[in-house]
Amino acid sequence: MDELEEALREIIINQRQNKLAIEMSKRLSNALLFNFESLGIIPIPVMT
Repeated sequence: MDELEEALREIIINQRQNKLAIEMSKRLSNALLFNFESLGIIPIPVMT
């Protein structure tokens, strides 16, 4: 049971870190977009 609890704990920690990384990525994207626009550059979104 200890191994299962430890595995679940790691999964929960990883999910929290993923959410944090996604949030930071969004903030960075918004900051870069703002900086480009303030320089008069309009970035063209590229779909991958």
